[in-house]
Amino acid sequence: MKIVLVCMAGMSTSLLVENMKKYAEPEDRITAMSYTELEHTLEGEKVDVVLLGPQIKMHYDELKDICDRRNVKIAILAPVVYGRMDGAKAMEMAKTI
Repeated sequence: MKIVLVCMAGMSTSLLVENMKKYAEPEDRITAMSYTELEHTLEGEKVDVVLLGPQIKMHYDELKDICDRRNVKIAILAPVVYGRMDGAKAMEMAKTI
């Protein structure tokens, strides 16, 4: 499964990516990026799930439209999951949306 975490600059979500990798399957690929990079990334890569940091929820509708056109699942991470950098819960969310 290819999972992309998205925030304003891709920096804070990169910390969560490292925690998620502890709970990922060997074939899972998890990356972080800025929300401005997402559309370009989806044009060139097969992505299964996009998880947004709660601080960019105001961009959800725009990013959901981009994801819907490519049949990519998208959700906003719960603030408590994001704030605690809870890799287990974030990974569970990615696999169940």
